[in-house]
Amino acid sequence: MFGRYLLLSVGYILSLLVFQGGFLLKRHELQLFSSCGDVVSSASSSCWIKPSFKRAIWIVVDALRYDFVDPEASGPLPGVSFFQHQMPNLEHLIRTQPENTMFARFIADPPTTTLQRLKGLTSGSLPTFIDAGANFAATSIGEDNIVDQIRSTKRNVTFLGDDTWVSLYPTQFHRTYAMPSFDINDLHSVDSMVLENLFSEIARPDWQLLIVHFLGVDHCGHKYGPDHLEMKFKLRQMDTVIKNITQNLADDTILFVMGDHGMTMTGDHGGDSESETNAAFVAYAKQKIVWNQRHQPSVYQVDFVPTLSLLLDFPIPFSNVGRLIEEFFPASALVKASKANCWQMIRFVQSYVEKQPHLKPHVDWILRDFENGQENDVEKNSVVMRRLQEVLREAWTSFDMALMRVGLISFVDFLIFHLYLLANRSNSITIASFAVRSGVMLLELAVTLGNEAQFIVNALDMILVSSTIFYFVLLLFSRMPVITQRVLAAAVFFVFYCASMVSNSFVVYESNVLRFIIQSIFAFCIYECVVFARQKARKNLNSLSDFAQAVTSDIKWILLCVVATRVFSAFERCREEQVDCEATFFTGSLSAVSDEYEKRIRFLIGVFCLFVVQMRFGLARKRKSNSVIWKLSSASSWIALGAVALHWVLQLLPDAVFQRLQSFSLGCAQSVYVLGLLNCVYAIQSAEDVRLTVIGILHALAPTLMIILGDGMAIPLLVLLALVTSVVNIVQNNVLRFVLLYFVSLYGFFVFSHQPTLSAIPWQAAFIGIPGNFALQAIPAFLVLLHIFSSHFIVSFSLPSSMPWRTEEWIFGYLFLNAVKTFAVAGTAFIQRRHLMVWKIFAPKFIYDAISLIFVAVTSILALLVLRLKTRQLKKFPG
Repeated sequence: MFGRYLLLSVGYILSLLVFQGGFLLKRHELQLFSSCGDVVSSASSSCWIKPSFKRAIWIVVDALRYDFVDPEASGPLPGVSFFQHQMPNLEHLIRTQPENTMFARFIADPPTTTLQRLKGLTSGSLPTFIDAGANFAATSIGEDNIVDQIRSTKRNVTFLGDDTWVSLYPTQFHRTYAMPSFDINDLHSVDSMVLENLFSEIARPDWQLLIVHFLGVDHCGHKYGPDHLEMKFKLRQMDTVIKNITQNLADDTILFVMGDHGMTMTGDHGGDSESETNAAFVAYAKQKIVWNQRHQPSVYQVDFVPTLSLLLDFPIPFSNVGRLIEEFFPASALVKASKANCWQMIRFVQSYVEKQPHLKPHVDWILRDFENGQENDVEKNSVVMRRLQEVLREAWTSFDMALMRVGLISFVDFLIFHLYLLANRSNSITIASFAVRSGVMLLELAVTLGNEAQFIVNALDMILVSSTIFYFVLLLFSRMPVITQRVLAAAVFFVFYCASMVSNSFVVYESNVLRFIIQSIFAFCIYECVVFARQKARKNLNSLSDFAQAVTSDIKWILLCVVATRVFSAFERCREEQVDCEATFFTGSLSAVSDEYEKRIRFLIGVFCLFVVQMRFGLARKRKSNSVIWKLSSASSWIALGAVALHWVLQLLPDAVFQRLQSFSLGCAQSVYVLGLLNCVYAIQSAEDVRLTVIGILHALAPTLMIILGDGMAIPLLVLLALVTSVVNIVQNNVLRFVLLYFVSLYGFFVFSHQPTLSAIPWQAAFIGIPGNFALQAIPAFLVLLHIFSSHFIVSFSLPSSMPWRTEEWIFGYLFLNAVKTFAVAGTAFIQRRHLMVWKIFAPKFIYDAISLIFVAVTSILALLVLRLKTRQLKKFPG
């Protein structure tokens, strides 16, 4: 069993890696650099054009959303909103000094993760979708950028703030004051360090660019959301800092204040919603800087790169695709600046086309149009640059069709092989099959690692197609199970769900689809109960009252499950496209709830659920034993639940108090983890049968799941745990029960307040019991994955209890259903690759489902290990 399970799991994973290699392409970077003599002759004292300023102060306020600064922001009345009109000094500058202050909507290119935004702000390049995955693995920038360009002109750059910059530019800064940035619970450490050194640095004469990165606003959003009292304090603090800088700003210095991205109303970012992409941009100087003010101007973040380059007169980075912000240049300088920017972009595109020749026809007509025009025409230059931007954006969303094809064919091959093993109930794999599969996987691994030679792709095509046909023919002649009414009903539900993945509307409202399917399965179970009770009544000639009593006893729990499924919608998270969705106060973290009454209600509900979990599972495991170990295990479960409650109590405290008690909070969570593992070991060793082993493991891990998911998810977690441990008594038919558990695991993803979007990743889970900037990042990553896929974890471990007969085959089938669903999502991504919503809906959905399949494979292997271990123990010691 383990051999075939591991082989199929690895095969599915490699198929996904090959497919994503063609679907989630990365941008090809050019290691070329600009210089003063590239575009304009360097015979004069200037580099490209005469500089407007000698120095610049560049302040990045992480997650400074546009409406945080907008003087005309509408919404809640002043004094009610904690994030609007909280920067009065900056608003005063915008209103009273329009020629010295420029305020604009600063549009970020998704993904709106900090690392990708910093790369765009310094190199002028556009990210691809998959670049979001590198947000926590910063490496030095290899492309040309403004930091290296300033250094190339014998000038200095000083930095203060988020140490992500130091990862990107490890040796380029003249002086550095940096602190780690990963702990979202820490609102003040980085900002306090910056403020301690900022004004003394401003007074120094040996820098030409001073970069400052404040983190508090972003961390406040992650922890509390924007509409919280702590956000008001952080925005007021930033406003005071900016006021002090502007009052003492030198005449030859320009100040830039900007956000790298925005945030949603839950404080998240990473996606492409308007609230995430709309940041604020403010520029101020003592001299006039706004020469042709537009009404409510909007600029792209990449446009900042050529603008800063030409204002300080250093070469525009080679790979820049931004267009200068024309408002900063008087008419006398604008023509030359526009010409330099246009020629720089044309040179980059010509170099890029040499590496990507398929773009040449699209670029040639733009260049011909430019050559036929007047290069001193500012408007003409702007049109050419805009068209080149469009070509490059299209090029960076292209696909490798060969890799996508091989990945999908490989997936189909492994699915048919999987189905063949299921149909024949084979626990072993022949040597020939193993050899062929191993060879295919080695070739796929070579492709995944970057060896995309055509002969390897052709060989994979031929082998995979042959293998698919071979096992499909074998499957046709296999002994297939009898198709009963129940099997047919389960198949209809599953096929309907997989087919719905093709529609973007069904993906957006996937939780509604799953709720409908689960309730339909329950309705079918009620129908089965009525038919069975009627047949039994006719056979035994019972009275009508006996029939009614039998039906009532069977369906009352099913009806309760139907009601619970409906109530679960209160815990679902809204996504941007769900215009009719209203989130409840359960979906956010406890610390983000501003109303004190709601906080207390949520806390009390969570504590009540902790008590019910202990009573429900503690009584189920209760045994007549006076052993010391049993008493210690029972006591430790109460201690773990108490530690969870204490952890939640600390979240009720103000941030200033919480910071002083943060070590105690970490200790509470860590004690929960340790006690959970110890109780798991005891449950495996001491339980009298497999069912009690499963209940014991879930009981041991319940506090861990409670503390990771948070108090708001206590009710759905309690109901889900109760369902998976008692479904064997609620739904009698094995097939219906199995399919129901599968759909419950999918629906649990949404019930635990998740959505398949980048901005919905629960980063706060990474810091529960783990200190910020923890060296081993695999542990915080595991906590985030456990938060996201906790329902899969619960169902995987519950299968030995829920499906007590032929359990290993049901676990094998559980992997198959998840694999088919993932293939449907990957196939949809292939079909809809040119869909308008491919990067907003289908690509995130593919990433989530691909990771979920890997997670299910790992947790199912753990469940198999526990099952094997317990079975051998019971055989060895049957008493």
